[in-house]
Amino acid sequence: MARAHPENAAGPFYVEDGCCISCGTPIDVAPDIFDWAKDGSHCVVKRQPAGAADLDRTMIAICRAEVDCIRYRGDNPLIARRIAESGNPSNCDVLPAGASPRLRSRVRFATDRPGDTPAALAARLRTWLIGARSPFTTVKPRRPWSPSKVTFCWDHGLLWRAHFHTVRFEAATEGRGFGAILKSGWRPASVGLSLAIDEWLRDAERVRDMRWYARDEDWDRDPGFHMPV
Repeated sequence: MARAHPENAAGPFYVEDGCCISCGTPIDVAPDIFDWAKDGSHCVVKRQPAGAADLDRTMIAICRAEVDCIRYRGDNPLIARRIAESGNPSNCDVLPAGASPRLRSRVRFATDRPGDTPAALAARLRTWLIGARSPFTTVKPRRPWSPSKVTFCWDHGLLWRAHFHTVRFEAATEGRGFGAILKSGWRPASVGLSLAIDEWLRDAERVRDMRWYARDEDWDRDPGFHMPV
C-alpha cells in the first residue's frame, strides 16, 4: 500500500510520499487543490475536491502529471472506475472489479459561428497549435485534398523522430453540429491528445454541447461523457 505524504489534506485523494519529482503539473492544473509541501520539494493535496468541477480538474492533474503520484484511496466505485478508465488503474488503492482503460478519442460539439465548416475548424485548430502549444510543436501545412484534417506533433522523441497525431473534423448528421476523430499515427489517439483538443474546444472555441465517445460508442445514440477522462 502506498504511503501518503504527511502534509496531504485528510481525505480520499493524496500524493504518495517520496514519489513527486517536482514537475509542478498538478499545481498548474488545479492550484486550489494541490500545493507544495512546506519544504517546497514535494506536491501535496491541500484540500479535497469539493464538487464535479474540482473532480474534473483532479482527473486532468492525474492524467497530465509526469509520474503516478496522485492516488485515490476512497470507497466511491464511480470515481475509482473513472480513474481506471482514464488509463490510470494503478492510481487506485482499491480498484472496482472489471474496471479497465477506456479511451475517448471522438468528440461531438456545436459552435455558434454562422456558416462554420469542418475546414474552418481545422484552420482555427492549426492556428491555435502554432500559437498556444510548446515551441517543440510541429504542424504540417494544410493539404488541399484534406482541408478538414490537422496533422501535428509535440513530441519528437529521443531520436528526434516525430510522433504525429491527426484530428479530422466532419459535419454531424441531421445538422447536429460537428464531430472530430482523433488518431495518433495509425493508432487510436492518446489521452494527452484528447485532453489537448478538449482544452482547445472548451477554452479557445467555447463550443456547446460537447460530448466525448469511445470507439465502441455511437455518437448518434449513446450519451457520451462531458470530457475525455
